[in-house]
Amino acid sequence: VALPTIMAVVANGKKSETTRLFFDSGAQRSFIAESLATRLKLETVGKVDMKVEGFGGEVPRRSYPVVNVTVRLAGHRREISALMVKRLPNIITTRGLAEAVKRLRELGVKLAEPDIATDNVSDVGILVGGDYLDEFVSTRRVIKEGVGLYRTPAGYIVGGRIPAHFPATPGKEGSGITATEAVLVMQIGVHEGLSEAQVGISDSEPVHKLWDLDVVGIKGDQPPPEHEETYRDYLNHVQFRDG
Repeated sequence: VALPTIMAVVANGKKSETTRLFFDSGAQRSFIAESLATRLKLETVGKVDMKVEGFGGEVPRRSYPVVNVTVRLAGHRREISALMVKRLPNIITTRGLAEAVKRLRELGVKLAEPDIATDNVSDVGILVGGDYLDEFVSTRRVIKEGVGLYRTPAGYIVGGRIPAHFPATPGKEGSGITATEAVLVMQIGVHEGLSEAQVGISDSEPVHKLWDLDVVGIKGDQPPPEHEETYRDYLNHVQFRDG
């Protein structure tokens, strides 16, 4: 599953800093890391009693402080209420991310996070859940099977599969990276004051060229799932019983 993230300025009055937002459509509420709330000197405006459940099980019901924080993304400003937690996902690792970013730059794509040099995305300060997701992310546009664009005030968030192998291009060697899925946050010419039709997503946009080029390895002739080792292993071990 792609994990959309983007850098944004968060503020409390005159105090502000840049942090990473993680958009999680599976979360009902938004959360902020306690360390970030402390640095911004955010005051508690209330408390919420709830249990936080995840794939690792659930923790006992407890009381979470609620704080208000302003998020600035390009020309968009929105105050959100977030539950303060000790920590948020500290490192999101995606094999092949750095190589994909490098190739995106070579294709002329302007990234909102251009300095990604490793396969790790870290320091998530705020998790934006379903309560505010629509305030920042619009409807998904599919540009290739498995790949979609989500419009934000700062540009487009691209979510989808990074290819398992980057084939060679003229004068360059192909990489042996075996990436699965990831997300890249990119900005492809969204200018304040222009309509979506004016900035548009046309065939000439770099993002369209990106997914049509063999350089990124996304092709229509991908092998069916029964060719994948994980899928074959699953079939060899699953058992079906009547009743």
